[in-house]
Amino acid sequence: MDTSFYLTEDSSVSTVLPKNPLTISRSELNEVLVRLTDRSVYTRAEELHSGYISMKNGSRAGICGSFTEGVFGEVSSVNIRIARSVIGAASRLYDKAEEGLLIAGGPGSGKPLF
Repeated sequence: MDTSFYLTEDSSVSTVLPKNPLTISRSELNEVLVRLTDRSVYTRAEELHSGYISMKNGSRAGICGSFTEGVFGEVSSVNIRIARSVIGAASRLYDKAEEGLLIAGGPGSGKPLF
């Protein structure tokens, strides 16, 4: 199970939901959306309709908000999943491969690097 992390108002990190979590305004949430879409919310509407935006480094931002007539409206929440490498995650598979190993998957599916 993944651990959740929370930011407190004093910018410290906690694994327990704090009494005073860091909060942002609706206009700040909308600015986050504008920045995540490289200032082009309209061109990323199809991705937004699926609920997330893929970023260049493999990370994703889950976006919740209103969607009316194909146009994304106000943002109600953003959840950013930061992609990271897990060194050695497939080493047991690699060690057992006698002649070679092919790991296949769609873009962003988490294929290991050796």
